[in-house]
Amino acid sequence: MKAHVLVVDDDPRITDLLRRVIAYEGYSVALAASGDEARADRARADVTAQTIDYQYLANIQLHQSMCTIVNGGIDQGARQAATVLHDLPDGYRSNMIVEVGKMVLRSVPMDSQHRPAVADLRDVLVTV
Repeated sequence: MKAHVLVVDDDPRITDLLRRVIAYEGYSVALAASGDEARADRARADVTAQTIDYQYLANIQLHQSMCTIVNGGIDQGARQAATVLHDLPDGYRSNMIVEVGKMVLRSVPMDSQHRPAVADLRDVLVTV
């Protein structure tokens, strides 16, 4: 099965270069410009619809959570990340996924670390 890669950047020269290099390596590529959320969402849906790798999907969802947090949706992003981590079957709780979860937690601003949703995320990370 051919792997799928989503490339998002606001510089068309970068996306074109990455598309060519990644395609040359045998991967299928979906492109979106940053700020073009609708196109990025469609491309992400196309990529995730073609994969059955649960860890890959969890990784995407955790990165989406981090983006939500960075863009001001701290409670929503923390809840989403906690849900993703909590719902992972034991065999899928790899070191990579746990580290991405910790990265999501570190993206929460210090003055928001006290929020209940953030505490829930921290608690889930302790148990995975």
